[in-house]
Amino acid sequence: MRSKGLTKALALELPNKYRINAVAPRCATDMVDRFAGKEGDARLSRSVSGSGALAQREIAAAVLYLFRDAKFTTEHSLVVDGGMLAQ
Repeated sequence: MRSKGLTKALALELPNKYRINAVAPRCATDMVDRFAGKEGDARLSRSVSGSGALAQREIAAAVLYLFRDAKFTTEHSLVVDGGMLAQ
């Protein structure tokens, strides 16, 4: 994952007072039609829950978690993909 190299490089370069993390959305539902066409990939369609607003809320929740709650997390890429990476 490309963001892992970036987060590691920044974490090593910047002072320890900064927590360097990334959120890696595999796809947002508003992008599905643009890249997969109207038919889309059935596996992709099943993995992305509900509406685009739901996917956006999931991504926003990941950002908030890293910003607010993950005080001892650094150099991490949090994948938000509806389980696509696990398949």
